[in-house]
Amino acid sequence: MEFVNNIDNKKLCSIFPLYSTSVLVGPSTVGKTSYLVSIFENSHLFFEKPITKIVILNSNRTVVFPTLEQLETSWELPEIEEHDLNGFDFQSVQEGSVLVIEDLQNLTLDVQYAINIIVHHKLLNHLFIV
Repeated sequence: MEFVNNIDNKKLCSIFPLYSTSVLVGPSTVGKTSYLVSIFENSHLFFEKPITKIVILNSNRTVVFPTLEQLETSWELPEIEEHDLNGFDFQSVQEGSVLVIEDLQNLTLDVQYAINIIVHHKLLNHLFIV
């Protein structure tokens, strides 16, 4: 674990680098959201810095994101917020947060703005589009 806990090694080996975006794609019910929950359960292995907050933006209210508070983890859970994507104020996202856009159906101008501007200028830990 010494290698994993060394910050210089985390910068070299970070799977989800700071201020970047990842897209998880696949057919319905393949386990994209479950995979993301596993990433959060082991966030100390995948991210350069601790996650300060997880902000889930749901673009389809029929999709329910698993309750992260029920997970058995060895790390302290950050604050978790869930909002509708429609009308969300991206400027309200705080530095160090992970933003999750769940069940994205259309690449709207707001989502493009989040990818191109918010991730970098708000210094987000990461943006996931699922």
